[in-house]
Amino acid sequence: MSETTRAPRRGRREVELEGLKQLALVWVWVSDLRAAVAFYRDQVGLKLSYLDEAGGWAFLATGAEGVDFGLQVWPFGGPVPRGGGACPVFEVVSLATACDALKGRGVEFEADVEGGEGARRHATFHDLDGNPVMLTQNW
Repeated sequence: MSETTRAPRRGRREVELEGLKQLALVWVWVSDLRAAVAFYRDQVGLKLSYLDEAGGWAFLATGAEGVDFGLQVWPFGGPVPRGGGACPVFEVVSLATACDALKGRGVEFEADVEGGEGARRHATFHDLDGNPVMLTQNW
């Protein structure tokens, strides 16, 4: 893309994902939830907004309205892979519509939609380098 056609860095931009509202949160996989919460709260300075120790996850405020920073215990056993632990999560109006649109473009999701009524539902796919990307809808 040339300098003259580059999109601006700030403000709203046009997007092509059906029903995309905004970046909703970024997940970071952690091996020890309590230690990670303490680090991001006490050392980084983020405010803890939600903690579910039994479920293995937490939200911290980012300072950006509507965008959370999420911590989740690495569910696959062993150490968290270095450098591949973050997952951008995009909020959509309709998860089913967005998933169908992406599937129509050849995107493969790793599993069915997760989450139930009264909770945030999500679906995960991976980019060409194996990085996870998640779509979410508040149900």
